[in-house]
Amino acid sequence: MSAIIYYLTLPFIYLLSLLPFPLLYLISDGVYILIYYVFRYRKTVVHTNLVKSFPEKSAAEILVLQKKFYKYYCDLLLETFKTLTISPATMLKHCSMDPDADRLFKQLAAENKSVIIVMGHKGNWEWAGNTFSLSCRHQLYVIYHPLTNKYFNGLICKMRKRFGTRLIPMKETFREI
Repeated sequence: MSAIIYYLTLPFIYLLSLLPFPLLYLISDGVYILIYYVFRYRKTVVHTNLVKSFPEKSAAEILVLQKKFYKYYCDLLLETFKTLTISPATMLKHCSMDPDADRLFKQLAAENKSVIIVMGHKGNWEWAGNTFSLSCRHQLYVIYHPLTNKYFNGLICKMRKRFGTRLIPMKETFREI
């Protein structure tokens, strides 16, 4: 069944990746309406997590945060699909590295020093990895949690490795390092 869903959605995902950014974000707004208002995807979980994380916020403030999260989530989802076809130049135009960080990574590479980066899930971490791989001389290794659906896992891995990033499944981290 998962193979059928994958092969039915893959052309749609690929077509989304070809859209210009303004149209992609317009579609993202539509997806937001579907996910937030129609399907109510994980709405209780998100609300509970926000209340626990920000106990000082009023109910109205939590609602604003919740809606912002869902808008961000929909943008992130469609931007990730864009990774299938985005050019390196366009990737660097839409996701750039701080100049000080860029200088530091260049200096460390010139000194033949390794670096470990720990990132949180802020912004589009998928694009951040691709930008690093395009901008820096260091080989980027990303530890990831494989998806249970092997077809979609393969698609996500393809997008993540497209610009040279190497992936390490979470359970193989110790052996790989």
